[in-house]
Amino acid sequence: MTKPSLRLILPVFAALGVACGTDGDWAVAVASGPEPEPPVLTRIVVAPTDYALNTVKPGNTLQLTIAAYDQAGAPMPSTGAATYSSSAPAIAAVSGSGVVTAAARGTAEITAALTLGGITKTASMTVTVYVRDYSDNAGVYDLTALITTFDPAWGEDLHGYRYTAVVTLHDEWDAPWFAGTYSDLRLIGPSGDSTAVAVSGIVTASFDRGGRLVVELRGDRDHIGLTLVVATLAPGFMDGDFGCCGHIGGTFTATRRPP
Repeated sequence: MTKPSLRLILPVFAALGVACGTDGDWAVAVASGPEPEPPVLTRIVVAPTDYALNTVKPGNTLQLTIAAYDQAGAPMPSTGAATYSSSAPAIAAVSGSGVVTAAARGTAEITAALTLGGITKTASMTVTVYVRDYSDNAGVYDLTALITTFDPAWGEDLHGYRYTAVVTLHDEWDAPWFAGTYSDLRLIGPSGDSTAVAVSGIVTASFDRGGRLVVELRGDRDHIGLTLVVATLAPGFMDGDFGCCGHIGGTFTATRRPP
């Protein structure tokens, strides 16, 4: 039998990536994968995305923060050169360090820009400024919420029914400057029959993205709660629309009791 030529064997090993070790043993050369791409600034997020301020101290300033993300969505150090600008400095001004200060009634858009690795990205948030103090809204209110819309598929038709409750508001140091409690929440039918819904709960207030004041009556998990969207807010009085559970809606009024 003819022996194979060494000239033919060596190219085959070379094609298979096989090499000879210095000690005479054969070793397989393993190709390394591609180098991972370096992180590149792709997106930034400014927080909070919207906020309400009042020109009455305290609570008339806000510190913004920036979060940076690369092309894989991973966080990046946001230590680059950041700048801030306001669409309406006369309403809400912003400093070079991202501190927003309320100045006058209205809405302003604050834009943050961050530069990392020669790449600049921007993000914006909205500030709504109010010019009054809510301490003159503190007191005990009689709330009536008249049901005008109701989903019959949810249960008994409640058109013409109304909720009543006693709401106690006190002023807070932070936005939106008042909160409180409620008691004796009842559902009253057209004939005057009354059903107790909840003994008591808490009242919270916040501003939605449209700058509207939203007051919520929150009970425990077994009790119903009401969401009041305020249209008129005057010392000792408020009214607007209300909703409950996604199935009930209507209008409400709340009038403060005499001291």
